[in-house]
Amino acid sequence: MRGYPSWFYHSLIISFFVLVISGILLIPNALVFRLEWNVAWYFPEAVRSCVVALHVLIAFFVVSQLGSLWCIHMRIGWRHHKNIISGLGMISILLALVVTGIGIYYLGEKFSLLASVVHIMIGFCLPYLFIYHIVAGRAQNKLQ
Repeated sequence: MRGYPSWFYHSLIISFFVLVISGILLIPNALVFRLEWNVAWYFPEAVRSCVVALHVLIAFFVVSQLGSLWCIHMRIGWRHHKNIISGLGMISILLALVVTGIGIYYLGEKFSLLASVVHIMIGFCLPYLFIYHIVAGRAQNKLQ
């Protein structure tokens, strides 16, 4: 990614990876405490709090990286008509995850449950679209 420090791309990939893994690790706890399902394994309270804190911290970092991507990467892609569909999909999914993530904490009990379920469902789409966006972008760059 031209225009960024050499470490930026790697930090973006690592932060997305940690965000997805921490989110997956929190799913059993959401199933137990939000949906009241019986699940064989989930984190005890102290560990869950640490994983939630990591997930939220990395989410804030990813949102700040989005701001950095907006300045150069997204504007150049939009101007050159490259990878627009998957890019808009990424932005839409990430914004939906931000909104539902806020909803998990700040909406009432009933809507917090809905926000949790939607957050998990949308979160499953993120890794696939992220990988597709990278692969499609590299394929377009090789064609030129």
